[in-house]
Amino acid sequence: MAGFLCSVSVVSHSASSGLLLKLGALAAVIALFVWEFRSWYRLRQVPGPFFASISVFWQLKNAVGGNYHEHLNDVARKYGPLVRIGPNELLCTDPDSLRKMSAVRSSYTKGDFYDSGRITPGVDNVVSMRDEDEHKAMRARMAPAYAARENEGFGFETGIDRQLANFIRLLDQHYVSTDADFRPLDLAEKTQFFALDAIGDVSFGGAFGFLAEDRDLFRYIEINESSLPVMNVVSVLPWLGRLVHKWPFRLMLPKEDDQVGFGRLMGFAKNYAEMRLQPGAKPQKDMMQAFINQGLGLDELIQMVYIHMIAGTNSAAQAMRMTLLCLINNPVAYRRLQQEMDAAIAAGAISSPITNAEALKLPYLQAVIREGLRFYPPVTGLGFKQAPQGGDMLNGYYIPAGTQIGQNFFGVGRSQWVWGRDADVFRPERWLQASEEEQRRMNAAVDTHFGHGKYACLGKPIAIMELNKVFVELLRRYDFTVMNPEKPIKTLSAIFFVARDFWKVPPRNLPSPDGDAELREPSDDHCPTTHVYECDQWPGERPSECFIGVMGWLLSCRQAYVEGIDVLYSTNCLCISGDLVLTDLPHLLLPERLASVTSLQLTLRLSLDIVAGRKFFDDAPFTQLLTLISSSCPRLRDFSAFADFVPSQVDVEMDVQKQVVLPLDNFARSLPDLRDLIVKIPALEFGRFDGNVVGMVGVERRTSWPRGRAWRSLEGVNATTHDCGEDYDGIWRRLSRPVRGLGYWITCRTLSERNDDSDDDDGCTWQPYE
Repeated sequence: MAGFLCSVSVVSHSASSGLLLKLGALAAVIALFVWEFRSWYRLRQVPGPFFASISVFWQLKNAVGGNYHEHLNDVARKYGPLVRIGPNELLCTDPDSLRKMSAVRSSYTKGDFYDSGRITPGVDNVVSMRDEDEHKAMRARMAPAYAARENEGFGFETGIDRQLANFIRLLDQHYVSTDADFRPLDLAEKTQFFALDAIGDVSFGGAFGFLAEDRDLFRYIEINESSLPVMNVVSVLPWLGRLVHKWPFRLMLPKEDDQVGFGRLMGFAKNYAEMRLQPGAKPQKDMMQAFINQGLGLDELIQMVYIHMIAGTNSAAQAMRMTLLCLINNPVAYRRLQQEMDAAIAAGAISSPITNAEALKLPYLQAVIREGLRFYPPVTGLGFKQAPQGGDMLNGYYIPAGTQIGQNFFGVGRSQWVWGRDADVFRPERWLQASEEEQRRMNAAVDTHFGHGKYACLGKPIAIMELNKVFVELLRRYDFTVMNPEKPIKTLSAIFFVARDFWKVPPRNLPSPDGDAELREPSDDHCPTTHVYECDQWPGERPSECFIGVMGWLLSCRQAYVEGIDVLYSTNCLCISGDLVLTDLPHLLLPERLASVTSLQLTLRLSLDIVAGRKFFDDAPFTQLLTLISSSCPRLRDFSAFADFVPSQVDVEMDVQKQVVLPLDNFARSLPDLRDLIVKIPALEFGRFDGNVVGMVGVERRTSWPRGRAWRSLEGVNATTHDCGEDYDGIWRRLSRPVRGLGYWITCRTLSERNDDSDDDDGCTWQPYE
């Protein structure tokens, strides 16, 4: 009996234990669901990818791939200037909002992201410091060092000039190629060497020796490139960074007695700071002495060494090499900068090395620098700020307290809201063509890359001074070309841009025989001999607005030049803002390259003949152009044409069915691979009657096309049109067809409301569907 009772007791105990486990698991699931729902609900009004709103894995998945900045730019373009990218994380691409969050009197504070900037367990630096009062006090103690002036005993310019001379000496001795001697160099590595030695000179009184040795001392760059991706992941999971700084995980971190990698840097930082603080140590003329004079202790000085070597060198090297890449890939900008430099040299306006004051007087150089910083910001880390107590309104949304808002610096530089349709084009001229008000707005946007207000980068003057000097001193001596045009550089986005394999061939840029630097003119072979235009001419009314994107390049056709490469892309899409440019492409591109284009986006300027005051549409050039496209691009799968009529869009006498639609029918049938085609035309030119597209005269039938969207079917003998309703989503490649089979969309653009101040004859401006 006793044994039976014992068995019953055991079974009962086991059953109750199992029930408790099940209840505990159920409670955990419910708690997780409640937490997930609460996380989603508090920011439900902010748009963004749904998966990102419920899990941090969306961020983590994109952060580990090396192109996190591109993913963030994509979601910003899709969802707007404020996007939800995590359960409690938002992404801001509005420069005005970024400045608001970082303003001196802003109630926003540093977010959890900055915990990943802590290098030494238990010791904060100016980056990881989240207490507002401590951060403000530290910046006040650091500021005198960053305001160094030559007349106060030391300055930045002398040290930068010394290392720039070492940089030039290294290239002259080992990397100048000739016709008989090929000597490539990895400019990604060499710009990092220069940035490291320059920061060593101005900060610590002497170069580290990277340029003198021409090698990666202590494997620092190698470890830097492997450590930054880890920091990037930790920035997404800040709790992970806090965890590894605790015992026993911190035992795996680099140590000061390591002989290579980050541990070697830690050992150098400690030994150097101790040496400078020794009793009787002779004061030096450098930034470190300025820090000591402000009362920074040993731990604080060690952290300053880390910050200068990591943040001060990666950001500066990034700006140098990526701006050089953009220049090398844009012969027009490259040549124009050289022309400005040569003119200044001939006039005695710049010395060797160029001074910072002299560089500031070269407008195109300054435009190149600003455009380079816009195109590739020095920092890709998001630098999350935390919403204040009581929450705030940001870009029209209420943001609860504690929300983390990331700063999309790369997205700001590529924002079409800020820079226009050519935001993805490296075009220094935009800075010279802008009005004063536009320049203020543009400068304010680019300056967010260096922080703003209470979080502004104190080292910005050093970086800008380096940029003001390095481009002039390199380009006045060498003509760089890339070794691999298809893959000129390998980059990885991890807090900063990590770059390698930026292989260049720098042949010497020799002066003219008489010793005077002559202005470079376009070379005789720049224009193909088969081309009918000279280099100082370009047909059409506004050639500076023409730009085309071809086969993995974005080409720029500007005044006085036929061709100039702007920036590399990986695409088979051809984007052309002018049909006259298209007629010249066979002279500019190899036939096999043009034949491999699969997507074409084109702006058409359809010409009108005026006879006795009456306007007639001349369809011959239009038909010839369609024939040229089908013969030159036989593999075309996607075609989008945006048509404009010149000189005016009013009172045109034309047979649309015969002159426009039927040529498009034949064009669509001639391309076997064509799957998506849309043609956008001015609304005034068309009416819709009895299911057919017909021509019209005058403006009295302007409203007869219902919102200007119809499907042109090519099946059967009779081509018909169908109204596609009011659900057009503005993305032509996502339109659902009303019938299956071959056909295409015809879409009309609408007129905006009349503007009495307009200079146009009809008082209207055209607003295209995007």
